[in-house]
Amino acid sequence: MALTASLLSLIKEEMEKAKAEHLLSVRIRYGSLSNVVPEAMEAAFEIQTMNMPGLQGASLELVEELPLLACGKCGTQFSSENKSRVFKPCPACGNELGNKVLSGKGLYLDRIEVDDEIG
Repeated sequence: MALTASLLSLIKEEMEKAKAEHLLSVRIRYGSLSNVVPEAMEAAFEIQTMNMPGLQGASLELVEELPLLACGKCGTQFSSENKSRVFKPCPACGNELGNKVLSGKGLYLDRIEVDDEIG
């Protein structure tokens, strides 16, 4: 709930900057290692926007991103198709330890779509 409230606060700030009055949709990208529970975020978004003027009825799209790793030995960047498996051998040199997580832990607001009609 707190995470969604923070995102909604950011969305409202951006809407004020754009002088937009009605939110149509939001796209959030989150890393599979970020501990985001999509169902919980969707429920929190629906509940929190229910009685917020300008945000009612907006849709939420959640896009999960797989981890991007860099080999600690040769530097090759690769992705783990299995979102829960960060410890994966490097496809170039086979190194199994010391891989660095480059992405897959973050959460960011990717897109906000608003109705630009005033009134």
